[in-house]
Amino acid sequence: NNYLPPDNVQFAPVMRICRRTSPTNIGMMLLSCLAARDFDIISTGGLVKRVSRTLCSIEKLEKYHGNLYNWYDTDTLKPSSNPFISSVDSGNFVCCLVALKEGLKEFSSENHEIPSLIKRIEKLIDETDFTIFYNKSKGLFVIGVDPENGKSSENHYDMLMSEARLLSYYAVAKRIVPKKHWRNLSRTMKRH
Repeated sequence: NNYLPPDNVQFAPVMRICRRTSPTNIGMMLLSCLAARDFDIISTGGLVKRVSRTLCSIEKLEKYHGNLYNWYDTDTLKPSSNPFISSVDSGNFVCCLVALKEGLKEFSSENHEIPSLIKRIEKLIDETDFTIFYNKSKGLFVIGVDPENGKSSENHYDMLMSEARLLSYYAVAKRIVPKKHWRNLSRTMKRH
């Protein structure tokens, strides 16, 4: 399936593999490869091979302002019908890429291909535009965007404990959104 993880596998009543994936699934699979190397389950060469093959597929995927679509067919690499761009999935994916990039650095002396993988990962991160999800007047991220008309969803993530907290943390840390966004998440801020 183009070195992309299936969303799920069903064992009963019949064995079935779901032939679709999401940005979160892809990011978590890449981190699983890194964890497998950390635990010496795979070699550095095995890690490089797996990450490189998956990056090749990711680079072929259609994107919207650098963001991956919510679902892709793993056979055709086409976005699923009723396409949607999820702010949570985009945040999860980019944060996984950041962790992967930093983890790969630990093995760069063992394999000269790793610096090139890191550059490819940085390019994916840099091309991802989170501002398409940010509602400046509310100071919050929307749930997502309809790529067919560019219209943002009407609902927002307004609680720190929502599934969008990784996106918020990353966006504030990278100064993509102002610090006041953190206060808008019903989170008390403290000075140290």
